[in-house]
Amino acid sequence: MTSDTQTQATLPITIGNLHTIKHILITGNTGTGKTTLLKSILGSIESQPQTTNCKIVLIDTKDYDFNGFSSKYLSVPVITDTHKATGYLNQISTPDENTIIIIDELSDLIAIQPNIQHTLVDLAQNQKIHIIAATRRYDLLLPEFVNIFPIRLSFK
Repeated sequence: MTSDTQTQATLPITIGNLHTIKHILITGNTGTGKTTLLKSILGSIESQPQTTNCKIVLIDTKDYDFNGFSSKYLSVPVITDTHKATGYLNQISTPDENTIIIIDELSDLIAIQPNIQHTLVDLAQNQKIHIIAATRRYDLLLPEFVNIFPIRLSFK
C-alpha cells in the first residue's frame, strides 16, 4: 500500500473522538511496528473520557503480544483462538454502546474463514462499531474490505 502523500507522526499518538476516527487499517511486514502501534492506540483509547461508554474486543491470534492484557473495558477476555475469534465476530449484533474491535494479525482469521472480511464490512456499517485491524498480508484483503477504512497506515 503506497500513498502519494506521506506524513510523519510524532509520539505519543493519541486517538481523539471515536466518531471521527471510525476504522483504521495497519499493514506491514513482521517486525515493522504494527503491534506497537496497536498498543499505543489501545492505551490512548483507554485514557479518553469517552471510553467509559465503550467496550473493547481484542483479538490476538498469536497469543503473544496481548497475553495477560486486562482492562475493565474488555467485553470478553482477549481472544487468542482463530476459530473462537471468527465465531465471536459472526455473532456480534447491534451493540448498546460503542464497541472497538482490535485485531492483531487479521490474515490469521482470513486463513481460517475467508468470509470474515464480509462480516467485518457488515459490522463496519454500524455507527457504534469501530474496527482497528493490523495485518502483514495486504495481498489477501478484498477491495471492498479495504474501502471501509478511511485511515490506512503502512509500515516498511
